[in-house]
Amino acid sequence: MLKALIVDDIDDNLYFLRVLLTSSGFEVEAAHNGAEALALAGKVKPDLIITDLLMPVMDGFTLCQTCRTTPALSDIPIVVYTATYTDPEDEDLALNQGADLFLIKPMEPELLINTINDLMRRHAAGLQSRRPLLDPEEGLTRQYNSVLIHKLEDKLEELGTSQNKLKAILEGMSQGLITISSKGVIGAVNKRLEEMFGYDRAELIGQQVEMLVPKSIAALIEHNLCQHSARPSVVAVRLGMDLAGRRKDGTEFPIEAGLSYVDIGDGIETIGIISDVTERRRLEERLNQAQRLEAIGRLSGGIAHDFNNLLTVIIGQSSALLEDSQNESVLRAGLESINHAAERAAMLTTQLLAFSRRQVLQPKIMNLNTEVANLDKMLRRLIGEDIRISTSMAPDLWMIKADPGQIGQVIMNLTLNARDAMPDGGVLTVETQNIELNESSSPENCGAAPGSYVMLRVADTGLGMEQETMARIFDPFFTTKEQGKGTGLGLSTVHGIVTQSGGHICVDSEKERGSSFRIYLPRTIEFPKPPDAAEPEPISLRGCETILLVEDEPMVRKMMHTILKGQGYSVLTAGDFAEARSACIDHPGNIHLLLTDMVIPGGTGRTLSELIQQMRPGTRILYMSGYTESSILPHGVLGTGVNFLQKPFAPSQLAKKVRDVLDFSLF
Repeated sequence: MLKALIVDDIDDNLYFLRVLLTSSGFEVEAAHNGAEALALAGKVKPDLIITDLLMPVMDGFTLCQTCRTTPALSDIPIVVYTATYTDPEDEDLALNQGADLFLIKPMEPELLINTINDLMRRHAAGLQSRRPLLDPEEGLTRQYNSVLIHKLEDKLEELGTSQNKLKAILEGMSQGLITISSKGVIGAVNKRLEEMFGYDRAELIGQQVEMLVPKSIAALIEHNLCQHSARPSVVAVRLGMDLAGRRKDGTEFPIEAGLSYVDIGDGIETIGIISDVTERRRLEERLNQAQRLEAIGRLSGGIAHDFNNLLTVIIGQSSALLEDSQNESVLRAGLESINHAAERAAMLTTQLLAFSRRQVLQPKIMNLNTEVANLDKMLRRLIGEDIRISTSMAPDLWMIKADPGQIGQVIMNLTLNARDAMPDGGVLTVETQNIELNESSSPENCGAAPGSYVMLRVADTGLGMEQETMARIFDPFFTTKEQGKGTGLGLSTVHGIVTQSGGHICVDSEKERGSSFRIYLPRTIEFPKPPDAAEPEPISLRGCETILLVEDEPMVRKMMHTILKGQGYSVLTAGDFAEARSACIDHPGNIHLLLTDMVIPGGTGRTLSELIQQMRPGTRILYMSGYTESSILPHGVLGTGVNFLQKPFAPSQLAKKVRDVLDFSLF
């Protein structure tokens, strides 16, 4: 078996050659430089030497010459395999120094091994020709030096190019770069750090780092280094802590630092990568606020759901008692107070549901200008004579798909909020506009995704707000008004309606400079349907049809049963999905109407209606709810032609809605 000695200072290159030669039947020894190869060659007596040229201690040129002038090694075939010395004069020098072949990396493995095998066959047959060694005095040393000088010039040029490239990279970084001596003195900075802190680098170099980071960073650096017992050559430490940077104008801003420590011989130098995290902190605060609102919203929605059931009973019973107490003036006054208080409580639960995005929306294709115009007279009465309204309505405003009643509530709440912010009068501006948001403008507009929007802007010239107040304005029950002069649900209601409608809301404000609320609602390409012909009022609210009433709250179910029976209907009752299904199967006659809550034990009102319409085609459906879960009704939006009754309701509202559905239902 032939022995090959491979010489290269790079382990990956040695590995490649070892695998290639071993698979071709060679026994392989390896060395990392010329001196090591000479020592090993004297011991193992190789049949072939393959060597790189650029190596430490002794290069390949010198190795070739030494082998040729050493009797025990002079006849060994030598292959130069290089990626650095590749010019014709490099090849000429290698062959003059005693190499048999000059090959340039990389080379296809099959071609490389075939070339080596061919060399070994020619050498064994005595056919391999080799140049005679040049006498150093006849020009070999001069040629060798010329090649080395040429290569050195190439390396210096390459180094200069690399330095320029490195400089361009450091100057173009999106993060600030700073070096700090062991004494806390700034040694170098890049352009981004200059921009971040507002200094020229000439003002920073030679100064203490505390001028940029008021909170002493020296103790922090010392602490990190103390975690390593030995003096490090390089130690990288990522700081996940919050630091405060100070700009040239004195303002402070949040930064994050990544630090590396390098031993430069006469001390440890710190290399810092500084990031301005102002925008990240703002987004984190927005996320925290959204999560806080979502948690409160879930609680509010659950409370409102249960409260609406109670109010349905209170309003229903008090309304029924009012009808029976026409001549009982003292009793009637008390009942009217109860009824009035229940209606006010119902308005409060409506606001809670709007905030928590649990109210049921009945969207229509609408023009926002029309809604503003419809509310104009009411708004002027609300704000008083000392406030002037300025309107700017886009004449070609795009259509939106939203619940007109909910959008009206948004405009009303923002107007009332603006009025309260201008106790001494001022100007209220209401503006509509078509807006196209792109990737660059979206972050400035409440995180709305790029696309087409209709913007509603309501602005005032009032008291304005500081940042602390702005951070909480959409929290429920938060108010800056005096005790008893506000529920703190106005703006949280606006936020809930806008969010559930698929929109976004932004606020800009400054103390004593007023506030501006911008609402972005997605554009729709649908067109509004022509208005339906007015339906005649029913001659009577009474009936004789059969109604299947499904309601899990016993008090509400009992009250509704009494009201419907009093109107002449036959009423079947069920408290959950299974009972309703059984009633549908067991009842021998017709069931003309299913009156069901949206949320029932064992299923949903929608799945129940689908089942009953399969079992009894033609049965009409009327849903009712105090709120809805997104899993029951995605985004709380009713489909076209769906009949719905919002809890709480009065007996007369229930009777009229049931009669309307039975007489004029779209089903």
